[in-house]
Amino acid sequence: MDAEEVSFDAVSRTRLREEWGVEERTLVVGCISRFQRRKRNDVIIDALAHLDGDVLLVLAGEGEQEDALARSRSTLRRPCALCSKRARTRAGVSSACDLLVFAPSPTEGEPRAIVMAQLVGVP
Repeated sequence: MDAEEVSFDAVSRTRLREEWGVEERTLVVGCISRFQRRKRNDVIIDALAHLDGDVLLVLAGEGEQEDALARSRSTLRRPCALCSKRARTRAGVSSACDLLVFAPSPTEGEPRAIVMAQLVGVP
C-alpha cells in the first residue's frame, strides 16, 4: 500500500452516502474485511444492536460468507449496506464512514483496514 496515495475522498463520501440513503447526521459504521467465518464479522453485527439512534452498518469485502451476510441483512435490527471491495475503493468506503471497526481473526496481526482508516483520518 502506498501511503502517499491514500487520503480522504470527499467525492466518494458524498456519492456513497447518497447511494446508501443516509444523511450527514447518520452515524455510518464501516467494517472492511474478508467475509470469512474466522474474521468474526458476526461480533460487529451483534455489537451494533446495542447502539441507539440513526446508525448504518456498512460491511465492505468479499469472501465465502458474502452470500450468508447478504441473506442475513433482512434479519438485522440495524440497516446494513454490503459492498464488494472490487466495486469500491477502500479509501472511498473509509471516507464515507464516520467510524471503522474491525474484528480480527484470532491469529491476525495488524490489519490493513485499520491502517487505511488512519491514513484517511477516520477513527
